[in-house]
Amino acid sequence: MINSDRIKFIKINPEDKIFFRTLRGNEVMKTVKISGFVKHPGVYSFVEGKRLTDMIQTAGGLSPDAELRGIVFTRASLRNKQVNIAIKNNEKDIKLLQGRIASGIKQEEKDKQTKLELIDMLEQDQETIAKNYTGQIALNIEKNDINAISDIDNLYVQDGDDIYIPRISNHVTVMGEVYNEQAFVYKKGTKAKYYIKKVGGYTPNANKFRIYKIGVNGRAKKIGRLAQIEPGDTIIVPRKIAGNDWIAPICNTLQGLGSMFIMAFGIHKW
Repeated sequence: MINSDRIKFIKINPEDKIFFRTLRGNEVMKTVKISGFVKHPGVYSFVEGKRLTDMIQTAGGLSPDAELRGIVFTRASLRNKQVNIAIKNNEKDIKLLQGRIASGIKQEEKDKQTKLELIDMLEQDQETIAKNYTGQIALNIEKNDINAISDIDNLYVQDGDDIYIPRISNHVTVMGEVYNEQAFVYKKGTKAKYYIKKVGGYTPNANKFRIYKIGVNGRAKKIGRLAQIEPGDTIIVPRKIAGNDWIAPICNTLQGLGSMFIMAFGIHKW
């Protein structure tokens, strides 16, 4: 298969013959975009039955700097579904608030004004709601080797899929309730306590028993001080709060990191 970006590099000689075969039976040609650190990024055509590893090989395989564990796999059809569901839910909330305002139930002017402000906010969200969804499918690839991809993660590709493979990461970041949030060059064989010590240790507000690690694939996992750390990992030390209120700060931290990953993805991708 040849993608449009590579056609211009093919040298045509006198008497060369170019043959385009017809599609067989119900065969339909579809396309997948594969970018980042593969040898030949581009948009590739494929027939039904191709999988993730097939497309990586079609693009020439991984480049030496590729970080397969951090692959970003987005599906257009999934994104459309996410956006449609979010829009419908948003519309339901707007109608619910409008119905409460229009009902005959006695309500204070302040309460009515609050509802109107919420409706205005939801209507503004309706215009930009599509930006919040990417259709990303989280894969759990643990080795930088396409032959080691498990069958469940070796997805069958669909028309419009977008596959991005980032550059290999060689740093570890520590964030949260530590004395000096920083990123460090990864040292092979090190554990979480090594990097926590390098940032000055825990602050008095740190919850030492609920440390989390976010891998290059975006997955969060609760770990202990003796947990093995891999290149590209981010260690999160949450704040110690009474009761179960620790959940909120962790969620806020993870959301912030998610935004950072999306920004980084956009920068490296384009």
